[in-house]
Amino acid sequence: MMYIFISVSSNWWQYPYPYDVLSIASSQAKLQQENLIDSYTETTEQSYYHRRLRYCLDPKIGKLGRKVRYGCSKRRNKFRRLDGLCNDFENPAAGSLYYRFGRNVPLNATVRDENNLYNPNPRDISRTLMERKTFIPVTIVNILVAGWVQFMTHDWFDSGKNDRHRHLKVPIRDDDPDFCKTMDIPMTRRDSCRNSKDYDTYQNTVTHWWDASQLYGINKQINHRIRTRKDGKLKLTSNKRLPIDPSTGLPITGSSLNWWVGLGVFHNEIQLGNDEMLHNTAKLIVAAVIAKIHTLEWTTAILHNDVAKLGLKSNWYGVSPIEIARGNATLAAWLIKQYPQFANGIPGSIGNPKNIRGVPYSLTQDFIAAYRLHPLLPDEFEVRSHQTDDLVNRYNMKDTVFEKAESVFEENSMEDLLYTFGNDYPGAMTLHNYPNFLRNLDLPASSPHGKGKVDMATIDILRDRERGIPRYNAFRRLFHMTPITKFEDLTTNPTHAEELRHMYNNDVEKIDFLIGSLAESPLPEGFGFSDTFFRIFTIMARRRMEADRFFTDDYTSKYYTQWGLDYIDATYMKDILLRHYPSLASQLQPNVTNVFIPWKSQTSLDKNFPYPLY
Repeated sequence: MMYIFISVSSNWWQYPYPYDVLSIASSQAKLQQENLIDSYTETTEQSYYHRRLRYCLDPKIGKLGRKVRYGCSKRRNKFRRLDGLCNDFENPAAGSLYYRFGRNVPLNATVRDENNLYNPNPRDISRTLMERKTFIPVTIVNILVAGWVQFMTHDWFDSGKNDRHRHLKVPIRDDDPDFCKTMDIPMTRRDSCRNSKDYDTYQNTVTHWWDASQLYGINKQINHRIRTRKDGKLKLTSNKRLPIDPSTGLPITGSSLNWWVGLGVFHNEIQLGNDEMLHNTAKLIVAAVIAKIHTLEWTTAILHNDVAKLGLKSNWYGVSPIEIARGNATLAAWLIKQYPQFANGIPGSIGNPKNIRGVPYSLTQDFIAAYRLHPLLPDEFEVRSHQTDDLVNRYNMKDTVFEKAESVFEENSMEDLLYTFGNDYPGAMTLHNYPNFLRNLDLPASSPHGKGKVDMATIDILRDRERGIPRYNAFRRLFHMTPITKFEDLTTNPTHAEELRHMYNNDVEKIDFLIGSLAESPLPEGFGFSDTFFRIFTIMARRRMEADRFFTDDYTSKYYTQWGLDYIDATYMKDILLRHYPSLASQLQPNVTNVFIPWKSQTSLDKNFPYPLY
């Protein structure tokens, strides 16, 4: 049930406790009520037309739709399907392969503005507002957060190979040091079932569920390549690493797109937990462990804030009234009296009844836009010995991506790489901090863009415009947040304000969603990214679990085994690292509690990890 507690404030973190918590709870409830938008608008007649199209891959309105509706039963679908079908028996296509991305804003606000697609010029924005002149670190987390989040996004969303027949052409200035005349960027792959009368829609070429598809694949062909077909095990080489595909030079796994050494660390770690479990049960357990690590470790590190931590615990385990009141019994009694809905606290998603909030489940284009976290990546890093801290190797990031990543693993031990990434800082999510190697990146033919040189900062701006993500101020209005009226409302940095004013011709309504989010200051205490990004996470983070029957109705020993449930509850990322690399014990023990926070900075065990104990 959804409640509106108090008025929604944009600067919730400036409220005294507990009104900061109540403000965020109010914001989340309003978003859950008004900002889960289904992108399927077809009439029955239009759906019939789509089913006649051979190329329509959509599992809901395409030819497959009829089979899906009659092919789902609980008896036949005890485990997660590779294609994501039959998770929700009332909406069997929801969240599956080729199911459309939804929206978090009304569909009429997602119409592409063709007249301003290149205004301001996205390459000019890249050069003027995003170029990294000096590395700006964020010191609350380590580089493992960057590898982990890419490991996650490969599971959640992929718009597929771009359309090589349709291009966006970004004009290039004569003084550009890296590009000439125009930058040709293939447009996003068309929705294979879109009717000309529809709003622009896009399909997910992986499943929307949190199902570890980046490890297990999305079809039988990929799944068979990664399995030994014995005891549920995945294929490993003699040195306990993923085998290499000779045709690409990349590891054979569920997804190897945009491969770099930090991503490889997690692919080689997470999959090792499967050896003693049958494949399908292992997939359930591994997916749940991954979801828990992301919810209670990764996110609490990059949102190192007591209010955010409380919300994240409520998403997984739930929180009691005394926890909401931070152990204050008097305050807990007052909260219950003022807000009776808190009498039993806030129930968690895990193991409780499924709730799709009246909208079939999918991830959203807005969620994708909030995960444009490229500034986290450094342009170079030094590998240091986990035993002595001595310098072992030095790398430019451009030399660790795609097929080049494997040489880094060959030249360094996994222990040294984990130690290095566990202590080095990533980049801050701010202006003038976009990795330079990504702004002049040579892509292989296997990339979604195809072979060629690109500026990923330009692409980040242009993709949001192409896919109808509202500009920053419009987005805030649609998310029930206070819009800015002048550039100084956005940032306390006067230099940034002046640069933004010049780039956007003194019009705050033109500010791009990503640029506005990078410019936001001040941030809530302990936040590694903007409050605007955070609002998207407040609506979608819980939804990914509460709409999934394998995290809710079927999160039982019947499906996971009791051993599996106990394993999920007891396992954190630190346990996984120590299990496979016991020589890291001297670095991780006894003080490191969250492996996504710089290891050396953790001088004593955090008794409140992963959430306050009251």
